[in-house]
Amino acid sequence: MPNLIELTNLILSEGVLWLALSGLLLAYWVIYRIRRVVLDPLKQLAKGAQQISQGDFNVRIETTQFGPINTLVRAINQMALKLQERDQQARLTAFTDRLTGLPNRSYLTLALQDRTQKAREPLSILTWSIDNLDSIQEVLGHDVADQVLKRLAAKAKRVCRDHIVLARVEGPVFCVIMPRRLLTIRLAKYPLDRLLRSRLRYQRHDLEVQGHAGIAHYPEHSECAESLLRRAEIARLLAIKTRQTHLEFEPRFEQHSANRLQLIAQLREAIALEQFCFYFQPKLNLRTNSINQAELLLRWNHPTKGLIAPGGFIELAEQTGLIKDITRLVIAEAYRISSLCAQQNIRLSINLSAMDLEDLTLVRFVARLHKQYPEAAKHLMLEITESAAMRDPEQALEILARFSEMGFQIAIDDFGSGYSSLAYLKRFPVTELKIDRCLVQGADMDTDGQIILESTIEMGHIMGLLVTTEGVETEAEFELVSKLGADYLQGFWLSRPMPFEEFRLKHLVGNHTSLLQTKTSMADLSQKVL
Repeated sequence: MPNLIELTNLILSEGVLWLALSGLLLAYWVIYRIRRVVLDPLKQLAKGAQQISQGDFNVRIETTQFGPINTLVRAINQMALKLQERDQQARLTAFTDRLTGLPNRSYLTLALQDRTQKAREPLSILTWSIDNLDSIQEVLGHDVADQVLKRLAAKAKRVCRDHIVLARVEGPVFCVIMPRRLLTIRLAKYPLDRLLRSRLRYQRHDLEVQGHAGIAHYPEHSECAESLLRRAEIARLLAIKTRQTHLEFEPRFEQHSANRLQLIAQLREAIALEQFCFYFQPKLNLRTNSINQAELLLRWNHPTKGLIAPGGFIELAEQTGLIKDITRLVIAEAYRISSLCAQQNIRLSINLSAMDLEDLTLVRFVARLHKQYPEAAKHLMLEITESAAMRDPEQALEILARFSEMGFQIAIDDFGSGYSSLAYLKRFPVTELKIDRCLVQGADMDTDGQIILESTIEMGHIMGLLVTTEGVETEAEFELVSKLGADYLQGFWLSRPMPFEEFRLKHLVGNHTSLLQTKTSMADLSQKVL
């Protein structure tokens, strides 16, 4: 039998072994728990933070048994939730029109791409615009115009329901994407003419809404989303130009757009090469029965198309901003011949566009001319339409005041064709009122027309203005405007616009050969004052 010492040593050795084994197991258990409770959650935290940094805000990290890490987990989850909410709000803002609450152009583009890629049936794209919104805004202000947009957007929402994407593209332009069958159903129930020509009552105002629409179809007109939208727009713009309520796209329309682009390029070249000539239309002074005013009119002497009247290019020039350069050419020409007109006491009228009334650089250009030829302004008149003056009244008032200070006379042209009141326009430094042809035509055979024309002439005189009646074409109209007390008349009854040489021989009596022989080009004159 082992003695006591040996037994004791054996028990001790076995105890140490058991203790060592127990310590090892405890160490493994502690490491396992640390990894389970601390290291694995930390790895999940790191992974989650990386996903959040890459823009995945949907990630949520599970809580653990370890309190301090749970605090960090909750903080990161809360941060992800806040970022997710901000991201959703940003996306909502990026794809939503703030005024109407409709989807915007960005959303429309994505939706159109998605629908054309997944289309199982023919689609239709319809764009439409509120084309007299500027007029409503000019008269009643931005707030009313915004309310009109919001009401019409709400009306469109009621019409456009399931399987339809409705968006505000920009400004007064809207767009709808829908299956073709739905378009047919909707148009049968809600005719486009009725939608695009409607009346709206707002704050005691009865407003007439005027619009035009363009339609393109998938896949007939294109299988590309951008091309479809562009072709619907081409149809809408052509509907406006041709004064049709709506048009469906046709391939020939693109040729029209291509021709328009070509015409823009040619117009730029015409300005650079001075491919313009000037015509003059006299105005008869009904008090003295003499010619002492004339309107300076522009013609484009196109190298292949011949003379093009203003109606063929002025609108295009205004849309492209080229009107600013054209106005400078016209003013330079007026200054060039102003001394000839001064000798015969004839004042020349020059037309300014709406863009000119927003162009302070034009004022500086004219100021340089005025500095060299200070007497010329006394023999020149600037004509502005009432709609142009009302587009930005405060800016127009500032610019016209500057011109008035230089000595220019100011006339309101085409009065009676818009919405503005003479009382409001009286804020401008106006000296003459030109009554539009629409109030003169047929007034000799219409009692109500005579009353309106007489009242307008009388109102102009009460305001201290000279009054010109435009578009007088018949003897009866001449006799009527004379009887009603107009100061001047202008129109084909008196004279059609004539080239400078004819105007000079008829109305600029005298020998001006030397001045004509030393004619300074418009570009040279412009360069001198720049």
